[in-house]
Amino acid sequence: MNFSEAVHNLGYINLYVGMHAGIFEKNGLAMKVSAAGGDTQTFASVLGGSSDFAIGDATMAQISREQGGPGMVVGTVIQRAHYFGVSKTLDMITDPKDFKGLTIVTSPEPNTNFSVAKRMLETAGLRVGEDTKILQVSPGTEIAAMLAGQADMAIAYQPSVASAVDQGAKVVFDFSNYVGPFCNTGIMVLESTIERDPEMVQALVTSFEEASRRTYSDPEFSMEVARKEFPDLPGNVVDAAIAAELEFKIPAETVVVQRDQWDNLMDMQLYLGNIQGTVPYEDIVDNSFAEKAVASLG
Repeated sequence: MNFSEAVHNLGYINLYVGMHAGIFEKNGLAMKVSAAGGDTQTFASVLGGSSDFAIGDATMAQISREQGGPGMVVGTVIQRAHYFGVSKTLDMITDPKDFKGLTIVTSPEPNTNFSVAKRMLETAGLRVGEDTKILQVSPGTEIAAMLAGQADMAIAYQPSVASAVDQGAKVVFDFSNYVGPFCNTGIMVLESTIERDPEMVQALVTSFEEASRRTYSDPEFSMEVARKEFPDLPGNVVDAAIAAELEFKIPAETVVVQRDQWDNLMDMQLYLGNIQGTVPYEDIVDNSFAEKAVASLG
């Protein structure tokens, strides 16, 4: 089974825990996982038929549906904004108005960290491009741009954040608490796949539910898995990244797509003009597999 992740990062620790613990295999799935390079690319792999499932910004499925295309969301992988503002020069920021005059680096629009940053700045009354600047770089290179002095702050995810801290930077803004419940990453699939092979969809969603529970119940195992997935990083950096992920409850605690998580994502994308909001929650989110998974695992 071909599975696409937007980028290889520790926000998806539940995926990696499921793979290393043999949970997907136990449920009859031979996972072939590849990183697509961004949210747009991961959903494109599903649309193009090269992947059965994709995880990334679930807005991509919403956009597809609004344009008359396919796309369903059958689970949550990340339940809060898994981004942190990281800087070598700034002190802790609690009020977004204090971003005035700063240059911030994110992935390119419409990746989630760009969208979250833009809405936050504009909600604080700041004009992007005038009061503050957003430098857009390739996903995963935000920290490098900040460390090179191209920006005052990088909006990045783990393990890049812990790696930056290890290099003398510090976390100066916490997006997970600023945004609240948020479907940062969803499991996306085509309706035709659900119709053709509902057993495969159920097996995948059940595996994610079990893996998400294991991620939180066995943090030492999660750290062990993370070290294997990111062998080039110092072990202490990886451990710190996982500790932060679990402390801020960023990975999904359940695969069920909660209504408040979805509404927060859609409200942001509607505000940014990326969607029209014409496809309601009930028509694009199919929680039936997730609810069966919860029931089967007790």
